[in-house]
Amino acid sequence: MELIQAKTVAFTGHRQFVATDIFPVQVALQRMISRAKERGYNSFISGMAIGVDQWAAGIVADDPDLRLIAAIPCKEQYKKWPKSSQRYYFHLLEKADNVCYLSHRTYYHGCMNDRNKWMIDRCSLVLAVWDGRSGGTCHAVDYALNQGITVLNFDPTTASYKRLQPVRTR
Repeated sequence: MELIQAKTVAFTGHRQFVATDIFPVQVALQRMISRAKERGYNSFISGMAIGVDQWAAGIVADDPDLRLIAAIPCKEQYKKWPKSSQRYYFHLLEKADNVCYLSHRTYYHGCMNDRNKWMIDRCSLVLAVWDGRSGGTCHAVDYALNQGITVLNFDPTTASYKRLQPVRTR
């Protein structure tokens, strides 16, 4: 499946939330995906991790006008997850339009970062759920901005949206 970078979105976001934060984040993802669709985006790449990645993938998978690309960072990514999360993961993989295994190795240090770079290198917009803390989401946002990609961020601590402008243009 060929991706058209100008019409492709990648997701990044936190994996763990307080239970009361889950619904607002899911609503924010629905809103951001709908806005991207209105602007002509039709392909969405998810790293398929628990949390934001899977919630976003589920929204995309349920829309017949959108394509879901699952970017799997390593073999057996799901191995240490709860059984319910594993079942949802495989359900989403079945619904995905394309599943890309970026490595057939088991988990290795840096595989999530490699996955994030792969996704960002193939998109023109990143939808993020990020509260400003350091970590994998922060690295993904920084990488996107340094690659000239706009990031639309939902901050779950303030329930606010902000467009983060790239450091340079592509």
